[in-house]
Amino acid sequence: MKWNKTYLKKSVLILVIGLILAGFMIFLSNRMPISSRRSFKQNEFTVLNRTNFNFTVVPIDLDEINRIHPIGHLTPLGHLFPSDHIYLEYENQSKRIPVYMPADGVVTYIRKDDETSYMMEMRFASNNLMVVYGHLSSINETLFGSIDNDINLNKYMEAGTVIGTGGGPNSTSACLDFTLIDYNVYLTGFIHPEIYGNLVHIVCPISYYNEPLKQQLIDKIWWDGIGPPNCGRIDYDQPGKLVGNWFLKSWNGDFMESWEITEQYLLSFVYYNTNTSKIHLGIGAHLLNKGYNESIVCFVEGDRPDPANVTVETGKIIYHLILDSIPQVNLNQTMLVQLISEEELKVEIFNGTYAADEIEFTSKAEIYFRGVSSQPAHNISWDSFILIILLIEIIGISTILKKTNTESHVTRWSKAIS
Repeated sequence: MKWNKTYLKKSVLILVIGLILAGFMIFLSNRMPISSRRSFKQNEFTVLNRTNFNFTVVPIDLDEINRIHPIGHLTPLGHLFPSDHIYLEYENQSKRIPVYMPADGVVTYIRKDDETSYMMEMRFASNNLMVVYGHLSSINETLFGSIDNDINLNKYMEAGTVIGTGGGPNSTSACLDFTLIDYNVYLTGFIHPEIYGNLVHIVCPISYYNEPLKQQLIDKIWWDGIGPPNCGRIDYDQPGKLVGNWFLKSWNGDFMESWEITEQYLLSFVYYNTNTSKIHLGIGAHLLNKGYNESIVCFVEGDRPDPANVTVETGKIIYHLILDSIPQVNLNQTMLVQLISEEELKVEIFNGTYAADEIEFTSKAEIYFRGVSSQPAHNISWDSFILIILLIEIIGISTILKKTNTESHVTRWSKAIS
């Protein structure tokens, strides 16, 4: 019995220490700052573990580029959330312009959108980098053959190879889209990153060029803001703040669908990608009053209040909407907004210009939220793991105590009958 008592004391001591340590780990994990909880008004990317690789060729000749639109542009159709690519705007859209392979790499996929628009995917740096060109007006058929449908391939190309053209007499796009995905980079400005797929790995292609090409490209950036031009950003979400991306809560669709399909259910409060002092709103068609049958993008009168400063405690706020068009149009509409929880937002648009205390939400108000993953979770969090350990330890203590108690009863009974 002596041995059992010693064993019990040591076992209980070890388990109690384990409980204390596990509880302390939970305490620390809850107090540790979350990397996404920082100011996102600054217009720059959080680049973590950038892939050590550089492009050597600009997709189109520098003298064919009028200007470069930074990442984060808003426009319907398809970009009510900040766009994930820069736009290389042609100096002359009616001219057929050669489009080049930006480095030695592999062309993996080509999609034909219509007779004058193709999309091409390329891989570099052992598949750590993926480049997407959008709105090519033709494909080099000598290299790829005739493209009638989507094709998957694995075709190695050297830097500078002409893989197609942009622009031309029948081109429907004034720009070549240039997207760069770096799987070694993880953007921290999405509250529910699992919704966004490859968007959490978006980076600025310009930063992957060496000098002098890098500076020559920077000099082409369209920039009206204070300070030097930069390549923009897409991840503006902040917990408990209005700023960032929102989804209609009553919508039962798939968040992983393309934003073009889900667009009418989206709402964003971000900043103009060429001047971050200007508030920029992407407003899905579902929210709009009669008179508009599609989504719109707006500036706001006076550029206040800053959505990065709007919290639950702020209460109701209003924005007077100015249509982002050429020329800009004052819509004579008031958007009433209230953050009702850290991840829920009430919104309604009224015809006319009002102050916040002159209007109240009606039955037409809509609730938006940050969204949830439509995919099953495959990873278990550390907090859950710790709780499982705690549960196992509690069960272990109970088992040992029961076993010891049973042995004590048996020992006493044996002594009594002997």
